Amino acid sequence: MAQKTLKYVGVLTDNRLRYKAHIEKAYEKAARATAALARVMANIGGPSQNRRALLDKVSQSLMMYAAPIWGPALQQKTYAKKTKFAMRLSAVRVTCAFRTVSHEAVGSGHYATRGNGHGTQKNIDRSTRLGRRLTAEERKDEKEK
Repeated sequence: MAQKTLKYVGVLTDNRLRYKAHIEKAYEKAARATAALARVMANIGGPSQNRRALLDKVSQSLMMYAAPIWGPALQQKTYAKKTKFAMRLSAVRVTCAFRTVSHEAVGSGHYATRGNGHGTQKNIDRSTRLGRRLTAEERKDEKEK
């Protein structure tokens, strides 16, 4: 009996090059990684925003492996929906949101920041430039600007 899929360099393809099997497998891997990391990342307390984003990159990289090859398959809504849902799972954890929050509120794969001013993009950029976390006073100054 002939195989329905072929795995080459980590990408599963079928005889019609639809990549359905690859997208489903990548989704399963990313969902498992996100579930494992969710146990570590409690909504209250837990790791800092930067650490949450770093941990999220694990599931994102699992999902997006070889995306330039199979990306055109996302033109089909069913495939795009799977990848969108996988990204949403991890985005909810990164933003410390509850699962009932809308997809737009968690950033549609672009991570929204928490409303308390600790994770605004300006603060993250400045923190990266300085190579350390900002103090409360520095965050307050950035917020006032």
